[in-house]
Amino acid sequence: MKQSTKNPVISTDDAKSITNTFVSALPTLPVTMLNPNDLAIRMTENESSDKNDVDKLRERASLSARQTLLLDREVKGGWFNFGQPTTQMKLVPLTHNGSIQVQLKNHRDETVKMNLKPNGANMHMANDIQTALDIAELTNQNVSFHTSSFGNWNSSQWFDQAYVTFSAKKEAK
Repeated sequence: MKQSTKNPVISTDDAKSITNTFVSALPTLPVTMLNPNDLAIRMTENESSDKNDVDKLRERASLSARQTLLLDREVKGGWFNFGQPTTQMKLVPLTHNGSIQVQLKNHRDETVKMNLKPNGANMHMANDIQTALDIAELTNQNVSFHTSSFGNWNSSQWFDQAYVTFSAKKEAK
């Protein structure tokens, strides 16, 4: 996993204590990383929140678009259970077109890749993936990625969409 940047003001132990005590200090999982169960929870929370109507409507539109994408990909071929990354997310510049390639490797030594186009609609994905990895580290959980690719691309090698699931880490015996 990624080595967290050292904060010169507070210790790592203090930072963990703060995030455990004040759950709101944790980053929120981006909508683009929500799995079907977490999406349903977030939709329910949005409807019962005390946000103003405009904010609720914006959130509802974003969540509905995510729900449509998850269902569409499920119908068109499903999701590849990539599993837990075993290395840091790698960003590789591609010189031929100015894109950046995101690479993740798992315990089966499989690598999935995603090309991020400059100023493209998917540029947020690298940050969203890192946010999911950070949440797992801060909450001391494992994170598993499920990936999907558009069209005829092989989902076990390429992805343009993903969702994550979190699970408790198994204690060493």
